[in-house]
Amino acid sequence: MCRGEWGAECVRRLLEAAVSAAGLLLLSPVLAVVAVLVVVDSGFPIFYRGYRVGRGGRPFRMVKFRTLPNGTEQQVGSRLIRPEEVASTTCLGRLLRKSKLDELPQLWNVLVGEMSLVGPRANRPAYYLNCLSRIPGYACRTLVKPGMTGMAQVFGDYYTPPEKKLRYDRLYLERRSLALDLWLVLMTVARLVRVRRRPRRRAAAALSAPAPLASAGVLAPSERTADRAA
Repeated sequence: MCRGEWGAECVRRLLEAAVSAAGLLLLSPVLAVVAVLVVVDSGFPIFYRGYRVGRGGRPFRMVKFRTLPNGTEQQVGSRLIRPEEVASTTCLGRLLRKSKLDELPQLWNVLVGEMSLVGPRANRPAYYLNCLSRIPGYACRTLVKPGMTGMAQVFGDYYTPPEKKLRYDRLYLERRSLALDLWLVLMTVARLVRVRRRPRRRAAAALSAPAPLASAGVLAPSERTADRAA
């Protein structure tokens, strides 16, 4: 890592630590209310702590509010959670997942340096090994820390095919910068408040992203062609 990259990483880490600490402090009333609602709705435990693959392939325990019955992860194994499995949970669980409030405790993972605010989605070890065995270059996702949000999370969703998510993650790794991180955080907020396609394009133009990110502000023209063919 060159001196410039090392400096940028130090700045990123300091900013993430400050933002996550401030977020946990300011959102503590919301976190407390959600914790009480989880107990009232489905009892203990309040939090789900599951292993995820971190930077360099090292596992860590990600924390979030529990939205599914205990033992669901063991039943799921190396696949994604099916829509009917999500639909079968409680109304509170579905609301927390839809609003992303269940992911707020991940600010703790950011604070202690296990995650970043922006990066590839954190994979379960079984799912990661499954994708690693059949998708060339999948390991590149672990070159950086997983993020609470990221390019694949903003322009895809949970059920976006992993091959397509990998293209988003590679594009992020190629263009990774503090400006891009800020843009993706803003796009995440916009998505959560249901600001749609036009504001995304305005934000992309305002940031003057290199090689205009086509396909809703993401893929370069050559990548968009490949995306259509997939």
